[in-house]
Amino acid sequence: MPRIALWFILVLSQNVAWGQNKDPFVRRVLDYYLGETDESKPRFLAYPTLAYAPETKLELGLSSLYVFHSGRDTSARLSEINSFAFVTQEKQKGLWLDHALYGAGNAWLGMGKIRIMDYPLHFYGVGSEPPKEPLAIVSGQSISIRERWMKQIRKDHYFGLEFDYQSMSNVAFDLQSHVIEFSPPLGASGSRNMGVGLGWVYDSRPNVLNARQGNLFELAFLHYGNVLGSQHPMNTIFVDARHFTSFSSNKVLALHGIGQFSAGNVPFNQMSLLGGESVMRGHYLGRLRSEQMLALQAELRMLPFSWSRRLGGAVFASLGSVSEQWPFYYWSASAGAGLRYLLFPEKDVYTRIDIGFHSAGYGLYFYIGEAF
Repeated sequence: MPRIALWFILVLSQNVAWGQNKDPFVRRVLDYYLGETDESKPRFLAYPTLAYAPETKLELGLSSLYVFHSGRDTSARLSEINSFAFVTQEKQKGLWLDHALYGAGNAWLGMGKIRIMDYPLHFYGVGSEPPKEPLAIVSGQSISIRERWMKQIRKDHYFGLEFDYQSMSNVAFDLQSHVIEFSPPLGASGSRNMGVGLGWVYDSRPNVLNARQGNLFELAFLHYGNVLGSQHPMNTIFVDARHFTSFSSNKVLALHGIGQFSAGNVPFNQMSLLGGESVMRGHYLGRLRSEQMLALQAELRMLPFSWSRRLGGAVFASLGSVSEQWPFYYWSASAGAGLRYLLFPEKDVYTRIDIGFHSAGYGLYFYIGEAF
């Protein structure tokens, strides 16, 4: 869904007149949003968002970001807590909470995503060749919680527990008028699954929100069993690999490979998805859906442009596929570009507006921090 950050527009419009503004209150506000502070000092930002989509009508939201170094020790990696809450004209609502937390001396790592939503999604079926139009609009309430809590076992290497909880309730499929035959997928009447497992993370990135150098590699195994209360027993292997290289003072090449491979009784809401704000930008999230997923991405970032202190940009391209089983026969591509604005100079944190295109449409995204 295209989402406009009202704060972003106001900041850009005020930036020109920043040094000329004499009003004490306005000056303090602009100093907070645009000024530089002590690198060790935590920073907090909250801003409203506005969006419109046919399935939601008008959407009002509030986003926030809190970034800090544990114990204000700048040798510890930058931690972040990011939240987004919204309500729509159609009485839909949701709450997102993401975090990446590093303990003192980077001794431990906590990463996670929480999604609580009452929100319709477009269901295009399962497989790598979806129809042009959705088969159904699926309504219901969903809860998604994915957490990793790990201990550093050697420099940049973390090992520990992974936890995943997924549920959908009050599910209803509203078939579209062009659909003649339809077989409801597993989980169409609702589902609840809880998985636990082990994970290993290698992370040498100094800055999670804007990596200019370093690598990330995550390998995780999750088991969803009856003993845990899962309704659909299954197993999932998750692989995430990222590489970042700076080849000038402001240019970064970012490479990303990601895979999710599930076996067992996989409900439709836990299948591997492509699309959205992070992987295969331009595709509607879940337009490509199946048990197995593999995607590759490359992005060139100019942070900032050589002629600006705060404004930058990026170009990116992605290639991905989903499949019921190996091998992957049909691949989809997307590409796009975006603008960047240096939000917290002392912490090297940017906001981004990206637009991605693919053969069947496009997507527009506003977020704080890079896509990967």
